[in-house]
Amino acid sequence: FLRKYNFDGVDIDYEYPTTMKDAGNPLDWTIANARRAGLVRSYSALLKTLREKLDAAATVDNRYYQVTIAAPASAHLLRGMENMAALQFLDFANIMSYDLHGAWNEFVGPNAALFDDGRDAELVRWNVYNTAQYGGIGYLNTDWAFHYYRGALQAGRINMGIPYYTRGWRNVTGGTNGLWGKSVGSNCPTGVTGCGNGAVGIDNIWHDLDEQGKELSGGGNPLWHAKNLERNHAGSYIASYGLTPNTDADDRLSGSYVRYYDATLVAPWLWNAQKGVFLSTEDETSAQKKAQWIIDHGIGGAMIWELAGDYDWNATRNNGQGEYFIGSTLTRAFNTAFKTASLYGNKRSTQATTIGAIDLKFELLDYKLGDANYPINPNLKITNNSNFTLPGGTEFQFDIPTSTPNTMADQSGFGLKVTSSGHS
Repeated sequence: FLRKYNFDGVDIDYEYPTTMKDAGNPLDWTIANARRAGLVRSYSALLKTLREKLDAAATVDNRYYQVTIAAPASAHLLRGMENMAALQFLDFANIMSYDLHGAWNEFVGPNAALFDDGRDAELVRWNVYNTAQYGGIGYLNTDWAFHYYRGALQAGRINMGIPYYTRGWRNVTGGTNGLWGKSVGSNCPTGVTGCGNGAVGIDNIWHDLDEQGKELSGGGNPLWHAKNLERNHAGSYIASYGLTPNTDADDRLSGSYVRYYDATLVAPWLWNAQKGVFLSTEDETSAQKKAQWIIDHGIGGAMIWELAGDYDWNATRNNGQGEYFIGSTLTRAFNTAFKTASLYGNKRSTQATTIGAIDLKFELLDYKLGDANYPINPNLKITNNSNFTLPGGTEFQFDIPTSTPNTMADQSGFGLKVTSSGHS
C-alpha cells in the first residue's frame, strides 16, 4: 500500500491501548474491558513488528519508511499504558493534546489549555492539588503531556496537537464566565452513567450521531463557525449541517457570545450568559503563544485536528455580506512562526561521559490494572547479561519525566530515592 501510493510511512491512531477500565467508546466496553490486560504488550508487539517490516522494505526500496502514532495526552489513559515501551519504535509521536475537557463529564474547562492554573475543576473535585502523591502537579494540559513524553523521546521527535474545533456545554452554572463551572447532563450516551450537558443545535454543528441517529451533544464546531458566533452571526451554511431554526429553537441564534481569554491557561472561549453556553476555542492569540512555546522547547512541531476547522474571513459569502469560513489563518500563523525560528538547539551534557558499558537488561513488569494501578508500582527487573560481576552496593541511576512528582518511594528495601529534580 505504501509503495503503491508513494507514502512516507504509517501512523497508528489506536484509541486506546490502555488498561484503564471503560476507556474509549462505551459501545466497546463489553469487549475491551475483558482484554485490557494484554493491550499494552500487544500494542508494543504491533509497533515493533511494523518497524521491523518497514525497515526490511526500506532496504529493498532504498528509501526510509516512518512509523508514528497519535498518542493520548490524558494522564488517566497514560497511566494505563504503563511505561509506554512502544515509543522506542517510533520516528515521532503526535500528541493528541486536546479533548482534555469535554461534555463527557460535568467539568467545564478548556479543550486544550497550554498550562495548568491550579484551579482545574476536575482536579479540584478529586483533590489532586492537595494529594501528596501528585506533587501538586496539574495533568490536564499540553505542557504536562509534553514533559511526560519528553521522558522517553527527544523534544524534536514530539509534535503537539492543536484543535481546530470547539468543545462546549450548555446550562452552565458557577465558574468565572463559565470557566471551571459545572454542567450536569441527564441524557447520557448508551453505557455512560454520568455526563455533562453538552451544547446542541447552533452550538454543535459538527455533531456526531448516536446509534439511533440522534444528535450527540458536545459543542463540536469548526473554529470558523465559532468566529461567526462571536459576531452573533448564525452562518449561511447551517442548513447544510441539518439545522432547522424555523422549527427547532435549539438551532436558532439567541443571546450574545462574548470572547474571553485566560493568559495563564493560554485558552480562549466564548461565553453566552443568556444561554449558559461555554465553547472552548482556539484563535490567533492562543496559536501564536503555542507556536512560541513549541519553539522555546525545541519541540518537533504541531499536529492539527482537524484542518477543515481553520478559518478565514470570506467577503463573498452570505450574499456578499461576508462571514468566516474554511481557511488557513491559524495554519499560516504556525508556519510563519516556525519559518523564523532558530535551528534546533542540541545541548552538550554537563555530566561526564561513561568510561565503559556492560550488557544489562531493564524491565518494568507486573503493572496492576485499572484504578488499582495507582500509585503506579511495577516491579523493576534488572538482568545482568554480561560476564562482569556487579559488586555489592552498585548504584543504578535513571531519568524519569519531569511530569512526575518528587514522590518516587522505595517499596523493596533496595534504597530507591530521588537524587535530583527537574520539574517545577
